[in-house]
Amino acid sequence: TVSQGVLAAFQKYGWTRLAIVYDATDEWAADTARVVSENLGAAGIATLGDKCVSRSCATSESKSDHRGPKKSIRFDKADPHWGNTLISTDVADSILDELVALDAKIIYLMIQPSDTKVLFERIYQTKKCYGAGHAYFTGWPSDQMFLNDDGKASTDAAYGAVGLLTVKERQDTSGSVAQALIAAREGSMDETVC
Repeated sequence: TVSQGVLAAFQKYGWTRLAIVYDATDEWAADTARVVSENLGAAGIATLGDKCVSRSCATSESKSDHRGPKKSIRFDKADPHWGNTLISTDVADSILDELVALDAKIIYLMIQPSDTKVLFERIYQTKKCYGAGHAYFTGWPSDQMFLNDDGKASTDAAYGAVGLLTVKERQDTSGSVAQALIAAREGSMDETVC
């Protein structure tokens, strides 16, 4: 899983603290943030923070089935002040202020690529959580993190993403089912296409 790859990076570099930022109204983000927090916590990695940076996170956190971790920095897009589907620069700045207050250096983002773009732009523009000593993981890697609505690159987002690490998933093909599938496909595989 992705959290195993993140844990491997933590162990390799001796990191012991993680800040998680997620959209509390996105069930996938909340659930994934919880899994990452639990898996790293079981390995002795501390999750930082307990803050909702929206005016209120009541929309999502009051649900009995809310699955996200409280030890995190979260925001709530269902908050009526949003008015659009992107995080605002004010919310991005609030996230960064909280990360600075926590002295967060290693940050896991469980937010949509368009929101990641806004956050990376603000990182570069404000120089908060920017540069050497900061690392970012994202649960949703995409080119959209770096593209404006017109399809052109956002240089601010690209510069703000310095320190972005990705985890490459690897398929375990040692099992009998995987080996049977490989054997069945091997004769008709076109290596020039694959």
